[in-house]
Amino acid sequence: MGSPLQVAIMLQLVDQRGEAPTDRWGLFNGYYQVISTRERAKPGPVSVVLRTHKVAIDEIHYRAGLLLQTYSEHKGAAKSYLTKGEFEALVRLHMTSLAYEGSELENLVSEIISASTHRLIFLVQRVQDQVTFEVRSLQEFMAAAQIMAGPQQSVQARLREIARPSHWRHVFQIAASKAFSAPDAAQFRDTVLVICDELNGVAGEKDVALVKAGAALAVQLLEDGVAQQNPAYRRQLFKRALEGLDLGPAFVDGGFIEAALADCEAIGQLELKSALENPSNRYRWLAAWRLAFALRLRGREFAKSLAEEAWQRQRPNQIEIAAQALDTWVESELPSEIRSAIVESSYDAIARAQQNVSPEDSWKQSESMHRHFPFMRFNWRAEGTVEVGLGGAAQRRDTAVTAILVSIDRKKDAFRWDGDVPPGSQWDLYRASKDFIENPTAGELSRSLMLLSQHPDFAGLRERAYGAPWPLAACILEAAGPDELQTMAAAASRGEYGSSNEWKVAEDRMRSKGVNVSDFNTWTCGKSLGPELDNVGVPAFGRFSYTVGPARVIDTSPLTQLYFKISNDGLKTSLALAIVSLYMQTSPELIDVPDAIAFFSDILKTERRKSVWFPATLIRAFVANKSWSNSFIDVADQFGRMGQIEIHPHPDGAIPIANLLLDLIKVFPHARGLLAALMQTVIISELEEIEILEKLPPLECDPADTSAIRNSVGVLRYLASKTEIEIDEDIMEWLIKPDDVWYSRGMLSLVLSRSIADGGRALEKLRVLGARSGVATVRAYSDIVQAMRAVVGGRQSALSLAKTWDCLALPAGVLGVVDFEK
Repeated sequence: MGSPLQVAIMLQLVDQRGEAPTDRWGLFNGYYQVISTRERAKPGPVSVVLRTHKVAIDEIHYRAGLLLQTYSEHKGAAKSYLTKGEFEALVRLHMTSLAYEGSELENLVSEIISASTHRLIFLVQRVQDQVTFEVRSLQEFMAAAQIMAGPQQSVQARLREIARPSHWRHVFQIAASKAFSAPDAAQFRDTVLVICDELNGVAGEKDVALVKAGAALAVQLLEDGVAQQNPAYRRQLFKRALEGLDLGPAFVDGGFIEAALADCEAIGQLELKSALENPSNRYRWLAAWRLAFALRLRGREFAKSLAEEAWQRQRPNQIEIAAQALDTWVESELPSEIRSAIVESSYDAIARAQQNVSPEDSWKQSESMHRHFPFMRFNWRAEGTVEVGLGGAAQRRDTAVTAILVSIDRKKDAFRWDGDVPPGSQWDLYRASKDFIENPTAGELSRSLMLLSQHPDFAGLRERAYGAPWPLAACILEAAGPDELQTMAAAASRGEYGSSNEWKVAEDRMRSKGVNVSDFNTWTCGKSLGPELDNVGVPAFGRFSYTVGPARVIDTSPLTQLYFKISNDGLKTSLALAIVSLYMQTSPELIDVPDAIAFFSDILKTERRKSVWFPATLIRAFVANKSWSNSFIDVADQFGRMGQIEIHPHPDGAIPIANLLLDLIKVFPHARGLLAALMQTVIISELEEIEILEKLPPLECDPADTSAIRNSVGVLRYLASKTEIEIDEDIMEWLIKPDDVWYSRGMLSLVLSRSIADGGRALEKLRVLGARSGVATVRAYSDIVQAMRAVVGGRQSALSLAKTWDCLALPAGVLGVVDFEK
């Protein structure tokens, strides 16, 4: 517990009592008692009411808290209040139940209502005629107090009702805290354990069990320290928490690790040992390894022994294991086995393993990787990079697109390795980068190019070139193959590609002034580097960042025309990426549509067309310029059929883009690639206005459709359907395929919100895929679990129904105080 409110309460209790409870129930209850005592001690008529009717005032607070918590869940409001009339009805109902009547009843109700206009302990009217709690957590405490007041069987049923919905989670935590801290509530401790079992799948809803809601609840309770002074129950809670290992390494977060530190050695060793040696349950296996390394970091010798014993038998999988454990070692030295696994792997294997880390852990994992292997930092905004503005000065707020280059003045330790760079061609690029950074001369450039000309995977080398210092990267990107690198090495040794001083001057120029068309014009001579680079020119590049905001005013036509004059394939590809990046940010009204048609038509003919996407701004330009040409639609159609249409939100929202695409689909029914654009619009914007899809003409698959179109049609039909239908098995597999260009968390969220059952089918499919060696599914599994958990937790409880209150023996008539349907 560490929220600002909780800290403030602790400080006040320490000041008043000399100490503060460490459990939620004790904390809030102690605060309530302190404030109650203070308010009763004040002079005046309000304090008389508080002193005389203490028990009744307490119960009014409890009932108001439960009623407001129920109301806010039903209406979806973070803040809720009772009108003066509703609060009066609540007070009257309670005082009548105590047998007050006549003038005595009326006077008492009037006094309590009047007191609330100032402060009735925690109930106040900050806005006239609106009675509420000052802080949401105080409302939740009162709701928990009401939940825990009553017959044992009823309280058990109430706890079951509020255990799953995220809206009631804090209420449940406070109630569970009372069970473990108050002697008169000890009978509910076993109930908490049973509820965790039920939410883990012993009984109840299947989808709740699939996301191991009981394990997550157990971890939260352990984080709260609910059973800190009761090892028997603490270990029982941890046993339930261990079920969460089935969800994969993302479940092993800080809270779970802290819980394991206390009890894993006592009850978890056998389960941990079994999971470490069983890769057939891939998610549990990786989670166990992540936990073992985290415990080892914190000095648990049993975890170190278990990991060392099992490590050698996992040789083919060591890099995957290492990636999942890296983020726990951000501030500490890596174990020798993890370091060796990384050193002995290829860059591609490391990249695949990194891509399989859950989004929640990836930034820490990258931070750890860069700390221990600094020269692998492929972070384009890291210190030591150069942001080159296209069409204007760099690093200005009105710059739409900047190219990212690795500076030759990057700190030397950016390419440091403790000891020599390991042998093996997979590290040639990093060895060359390290040497060039330490000695950025023409001679070193020549030597590096000669070394890289022997690299066995030239295509892979080009893909990784962006992490090298920009003069070296430019040569790799320009070269057609290894032989040309040797030719370039000779040219570099003769000084044809510039010198250290010229590169530094060029870098300063590009950083301060950006680049323009005249700089790109130097490419027409066949190469980007040369002695004149200190005055004009720009190296080949292919990594960009974008300014988020309204479309910018950038004239792309000169660069588009220049594109057709360049013969060097590498430079042409680099310029194409720059032009596409600018198109994504340029105002549609300024786009020259014929230029765009010619440009993208040419890209479709090149071998590297899959590296370029068709931006949504061009579709908007199509309408803005009223250029109803079949050639333009044909180009968009072809990119869509390949699944390469890049949809960015419209400045006015997603609806205009969706409506525009619907109109185009009706006018050009043959351009089925636009269906892919429509689907991406729906997914990226996570549209709640699914009624847009109701405007779709009837959709059927055509035998000539590509997989991208078939899947787009399937998803659109699925989302637009008014009836509960199962999503096609092929589409389900497509949705969860982590290396597919369409893989999207937004898509998964939409699909799961349409049918939670399909989320369960997706998890089962991923379990099958995950059992296959080398299939990277961990990140997809983590995403679906997270999306399902949000859907499951977002379901409302049944507490807004009067029959539920009757069944749970909650105060009769209280629910009728508020009209939930009003």
